[in-house]
Amino acid sequence: MQNQLFIVNPDVLIVDIANIGYAMDELGEFLPKILDEITADNYAGANPPQRSYEPRINHLELFAFHWFSSYLGYKLYFKFAIKKGDLWIVSLHRDHPEHGKQVFA
Repeated sequence: MQNQLFIVNPDVLIVDIANIGYAMDELGEFLPKILDEITADNYAGANPPQRSYEPRINHLELFAFHWFSSYLGYKLYFKFAIKKGDLWIVSLHRDHPEHGKQVFA
């Protein structure tokens, strides 16, 4: 079985994706490109990672990253969980100052 992509809250992600200039049906087009940009230095989550309280991913570790996306031309914030090899997107939007340390000028 191939690993799959799931979205924790599709209604919220639709708006966030639109705010970065894409429609939900284009997620498969740009997601691999921006994921290739992320490094361990971009980690913005807690150590150890926080656990989710969302019913479908309850108790799973949450991984958050923020970075400047060369592909899109601005800062992004991406939070996700992994469940049995599947990627569960919790959040993907333009970065906001409240997401921890600001490492960009």
